[in-house]
Amino acid sequence: MERIVVVDTSRLMGEAELLVGSVISAEIFRRYQQYKATGELRRKPVIGIVIEEAPRVLGKEVIERQGNNIYSTIAREGRKFNIGLIAITQLVSLIPRTVLANMNTKIILGNEMAQERAEIIGSASQDLSADNRTIASLDKGEAIVSSIFTKFAVPVKIPLFEEFIESAGLESEDTDDDMIEFYRVGLSMYRFAHLSDCHLGAQKHPDLRELEFEAFRMALDDALQKDVDFMIIAGDLFHSNIPNMETVKRATLELRRVREAGVPIYVNYGSHDYSPSSTSMIDILESAGVIDKVVRPIPGKKLGLEFTVDEKTGAKITGLSGRSRTLEAEYFMKLDREALEAEDGFRIFLFHSAITQFKPVDLADMESVDLNLFPRGFEYYAGGHVHRKGCYIEEGYGPIVYPGTLFGSYAGDLEENARGETRGYYLVEFTDRAREPEFREIRPAEFEYIECDVTGKNSQDAYHQIGREIAGHDVTGKVVMLKIRGELSSGRTSDIDSASIREKLESMGARVVQINRYGLSTREIQKVRVVESDVPRLERRIFREKLAGLDIRNRRLMEEGDSIAVELLRRLENEKAPGENKSEYEKRIIEDAGDVLGLDLGGDGT
Repeated sequence: MERIVVVDTSRLMGEAELLVGSVISAEIFRRYQQYKATGELRRKPVIGIVIEEAPRVLGKEVIERQGNNIYSTIAREGRKFNIGLIAITQLVSLIPRTVLANMNTKIILGNEMAQERAEIIGSASQDLSADNRTIASLDKGEAIVSSIFTKFAVPVKIPLFEEFIESAGLESEDTDDDMIEFYRVGLSMYRFAHLSDCHLGAQKHPDLRELEFEAFRMALDDALQKDVDFMIIAGDLFHSNIPNMETVKRATLELRRVREAGVPIYVNYGSHDYSPSSTSMIDILESAGVIDKVVRPIPGKKLGLEFTVDEKTGAKITGLSGRSRTLEAEYFMKLDREALEAEDGFRIFLFHSAITQFKPVDLADMESVDLNLFPRGFEYYAGGHVHRKGCYIEEGYGPIVYPGTLFGSYAGDLEENARGETRGYYLVEFTDRAREPEFREIRPAEFEYIECDVTGKNSQDAYHQIGREIAGHDVTGKVVMLKIRGELSSGRTSDIDSASIREKLESMGARVVQINRYGLSTREIQKVRVVESDVPRLERRIFREKLAGLDIRNRRLMEEGDSIAVELLRRLENEKAPGENKSEYEKRIIEDAGDVLGLDLGGDGT
């Protein structure tokens, strides 16, 4: 449990007060030296030791008479151990130059004493010789900052304390308890990373598969550099519930690296890495202690949920996993919202569903859950499933956040990347409430989008037009998304040779070339007209058009047939797991199909 300790030395004589401060400072320095030796220093907070009337311990006479003390040691060596010294004095001339030289940043307030100004100017990181009179005339709240971390001295304006308190929502007559709470909150800032939809293993092209994984590694590295206290992955870590072993091996090494840095990883199932009939890779990684699965239902008339409490921050995390079709809404409707809303503390609700009120217009067909089915009043809602980033504020709810896909699992995602959609994760700082989430862009490669409209051209002219169009683009080292659309006046669409177009782009230096011809048609051959490049929507549209031509009397099949067919197709794509024999694989696939169709197939393959 975090504590604030106040040592009251106001009744001690000067030397006794300095002794107490020296003992505490020496012990802090000793411990932080040990933390660095054992590799624990990165997880410890930075310490700032403030010394009023600094010459009492850093003065030339003191050091000459007593030798170096803990404060002069910290001034010289403290930054190696994340300990800083803040020395406050008007009499800079009393402090040795060797000590001043080790203080990399100086906040210079007004000083009318010429000798002291000379010492200040002489020890500054920049040449302030022309600012002598400026320093003398600095008013209350005005300062000049001289630091090795800036190219030039920076003037600053510091607000009055009363104005600062007022801006924080406190009044001058507020109690000491209010002030203590104000400082407590200020001292307890935590942060976490919110990722989702990594879809590791989705890409089949070797270069795209490598970029997909590089995006994952870059996100973890960036979050660690930001010193996060924990990470959240809101579903679809993997593209399937049993991904290939090479993908699992690489992912496990990265996740274990994060865990060994002392950063827990909290996850839920997504719609891709969940299986109703077999163990998911998420379960295996949890058993190995690499990740923590936070969705833990409590059986009962209403669906209760246990909270996972983060040990360091006290954040309480719960939520629901992704499911297929109408099952998600059914789980939300059964939630014991009253019990969830009654829980105190900083609460995070983890989910993997689109929310009806926030769906993009072009994703209107996507299944979703109404916001009113979510528990209200949580401090943060960590979403997944929607592949575009978004942060929404709604009365009665904390920030409702979707990071979007980290790289992209479908051609439509990659096309959006090329058209300027940014990918990454959200960094969230919090105390008793979440601050505005910061989106951290992750860009493992540059993309180039090229679109060619060949409407009214014959196939030969269209081919030449495409050649001229791509010649005007710099594609060196980039992932190129080429979209060819329009209705040819004559010729066949197959006359437009994709292989030769790809070869030309690769000869121009393109790293990967993806060609989208879904919008290309000809007057001579009538096809099913589809324009979507997003694979699930494309599949759903085709199934819907086919269903419309059949004499089907089953109402559920008519209403949900397209979604059922797409989900069934996805389940049937799952490959045989390592060590799984043919009969076990067939049994698992049949059970998965039965779950999608709502049938009890007995689990024995019959």
